[in-house]
Amino acid sequence: MKTAVYPLPMDDELSSLVRQAAKISGLSLAEVMRQSIKVGLPKVTEALAVKAGRLTLVEPIPDEEWERIYTKPDDDAEETAYWMGQQTQRAAS
Repeated sequence: MKTAVYPLPMDDELSSLVRQAAKISGLSLAEVMRQSIKVGLPKVTEALAVKAGRLTLVEPIPDEEWERIYTKPDDDAEETAYWMGQQTQRAAS
C-alpha cells in the first residue's frame, strides 16, 4: 500500500477527542484518524458538495420572449459597417 503523510494541525479539543477515541477503541492515533476519514468522508462530501442547479435567482426568459427577440431580423447592418470601417487594423485575408 502506497502511503502519504499529511501534517494535521488540531486544536486541543479535537486532539482530545482523537485521543479519547484511541483509548476507547484500542486503536493507535493514526488508525483512529484513518478510520475517521474513511467513515466520515462520504458524509462530509455529501454535506459540502456544490449542488448542481440554477446559479441565479433571476427567472429565465419565457420561450415566447426568446422567439419574439430572436425572430426579428437584425437591422444594424449600417452601424456595423460603419464601426468596422473605423477599425485601425484590418483582418488578414
